[in-house]
Amino acid sequence: MTISTLDNRDSYVGDGATLIYPYTFRVLDQTHFEIYVAGAIQTLTTHYTVSGIGFATGGNITFVTAPASGAKVEIFRVVVGEPEVAP
Repeated sequence: MTISTLDNRDSYVGDGATLIYPYTFRVLDQTHFEIYVAGAIQTLTTHYTVSGIGFATGGNITFVTAPASGAKVEIFRVVVGEPEVAP
């Protein structure tokens, strides 16, 4: 299956309480993410989990600990063959 959208990024600002942040693009594998909070890369299962894999409308990133108030939260889809995007 191919991914037919060029949208590959969602950005938010943490509030110290919210654990769930949506992503709005199709992802075919939970390892196809780079997640940053305040510029620090996050690790799958250590810092966050993923739901909605394969859905055209996206899904959710659920953090183990809510990003701090004012912290920039960036969700990127990174797939082999796509140019990498860094914050």
